[in-house]
Amino acid sequence: MRIEEIRQQFKGEFVLIAVTKTDEDNVEVLEGEVLAHSPHRHEIMGLLGRGFTGLVVRLLLAVDTGSFYTIVEPTFLTALGMDLARAVDRVEIVGIGGQRRVPRLTVERFHCFGQTLSAVQVLTLDFSRILPSINGILGLRELRASQATIDVVRHVVITP
Repeated sequence: MRIEEIRQQFKGEFVLIAVTKTDEDNVEVLEGEVLAHSPHRHEIMGLLGRGFTGLVVRLLLAVDTGSFYTIVEPTFLTALGMDLARAVDRVEIVGIGGQRRVPRLTVERFHCFGQTLSAVQVLTLDFSRILPSINGILGLRELRASQATIDVVRHVVITP
């Protein structure tokens, strides 16, 4: 099913798809097979931890120039088949939720602003209750690695 058809048919719902076709750069999803859909985000997120592994997972990340690290909700990393108990190490961070130590894992490939980054280290933290409309934070390290520039006057991100 074309991505436009999925968006139209399941408007206002959360949809889990198996990607069947992407653009030639393997960045933009063009077609997919709907695996599940629900008006409730938590129902779809719950499925990710129950056997839907090895997927390409698309995230909505907020750009945070005040964060060196990229932080992703744990459910997305487990959907990729990652074992959170086997974190590289733990990193201490300070944010709106206070100070805490969170697991750091390595993601094999990470597509960011048209660039494919390899062996990206991400932190994992569930902050869905604080920021339910996003799946994580894109940190300064990946922003720099993707060679993207933020134009604060025009409110755009410029990519190479």
